[in-house]
Amino acid sequence: MPDRRMKNKLAARQPIITGMTRFRNPAFAALMARCGYDCVCIDNEHYPFTDEDIINICRAVHAAGSNCTVRLPQKRADMIYRALDMGLDGIYMPNVETAEEAELIVSAAKYPPLGKRGCCPITAGSSYGIGMDAISYYEQANRDVSITIMIESKKGHDNIESILKVPGIDVIALGPSDFSGSYGRPGHACDADIKEAMDEVYSKARAAGVVCETTVSLPNDALEGVGRGDICLYCDSDLQMLSKGIKGKCTELEKCSFTTLDGMEEKPFVLSLSYPEPAVAEIAVLHGVGLCIIDFLSFPYTDRDLANSINAIHARKGKCMVRMSADQKDKYRHVLDIGADGILVAEAKSYHDAYSAVKMICFSDGIPVFRDKGSKPLIALEIGPRFSAEDLASVETMSQVDFLAAFHLQKGEGSFPQNPQKPVLCSDLDGHNAGTMGYLGYDLQLLSDGFENYVASIKAIIKMEKEREI
Repeated sequence: MPDRRMKNKLAARQPIITGMTRFRNPAFAALMARCGYDCVCIDNEHYPFTDEDIINICRAVHAAGSNCTVRLPQKRADMIYRALDMGLDGIYMPNVETAEEAELIVSAAKYPPLGKRGCCPITAGSSYGIGMDAISYYEQANRDVSITIMIESKKGHDNIESILKVPGIDVIALGPSDFSGSYGRPGHACDADIKEAMDEVYSKARAAGVVCETTVSLPNDALEGVGRGDICLYCDSDLQMLSKGIKGKCTELEKCSFTTLDGMEEKPFVLSLSYPEPAVAEIAVLHGVGLCIIDFLSFPYTDRDLANSINAIHARKGKCMVRMSADQKDKYRHVLDIGADGILVAEAKSYHDAYSAVKMICFSDGIPVFRDKGSKPLIALEIGPRFSAEDLASVETMSQVDFLAAFHLQKGEGSFPQNPQKPVLCSDLDGHNAGTMGYLGYDLQLLSDGFENYVASIKAIIKMEKEREI
């Protein structure tokens, strides 16, 4: 069975760091877990996750050592049965308005005699019946499953006392957006009467001994929540953290001097994309990234993944290049046919390799494929330590090449062009000047850095609060 981290901390009244994953690729949820989230919740209420997505994300989060729950779109017993049988550690149910609804949720999540969950001891949730007999599994599942219910309406507020009498509820959460909407004023959660009503929900939950969830928009919010005894800390989702990271990096780069490609003046920044996730590309372009580079060389993209990401980028008026090795040149034309705006050639060992790759893009049987400059795809060459000064000088004379990439070189190292004749894409922020482009780095690195700093700040604040209490 998975680690009982969340239930153990609830029982010990220790702070729990939790948040939503809103990307379908499991890598993003796993990153949240590795960066210190005790529980990752799949937001299947507002985002389109399939059953296959859910079970794969659940496995990835468990492999990273954290718990995984799901926010379901409807209060249906069959959905709860199915989610828990897939291996989820708990249910996060939105918009609970009556005690009867709360009873349905708890009953569907618990095996008899505590509930009516259908018994099958050989599902993913029971480790396929391996390592534990059925009776022991049912008993443990009833202890381990976590149930969070959200109060998101005036009706839920009015019925909170009867809702709190339902046994088996572990955490009460609020949904300020829908809560204010139930008053006919969506977006006005800070209005005095609405805020007072939400405060009443939490006040009554605390009095009933039920854990309350507190939203941590900034690390210091954790101090206020823990100080009230609200140990369930609802932190940024992967989508929010990535959006903040991209926006912050763009703001940082705006202070530097850098060059842009023709047509990218309004969206001058460049971002490398790791795992297939079209929404990441959309967020990037909306924040001012004009060129996304899909790393087909290092990450697992199918043709369908490529098409989906390219379409997402184009839908938001951005451009897309695909990073491929010089040895993959037989696939360049195919990737361009899928819709990519260009190819970034990586792992060329010499000018000869680079020339051969560019020739494959631009010529067919010695005849130019692209008749005019406007129809030519973007072409970039990634230079590395193996490039000699002579190779670099020759590459810079190639008229078909739009820019160079030096991801793994810092200024003054190896073959980094000292006085580049073409724009250079590099990850050395301090070295940005008129010859280099506004490169943000990789999406996954921005996300990782954001989560690590965020969680570290929250944990430091919690530690300070504990020491103060002592």
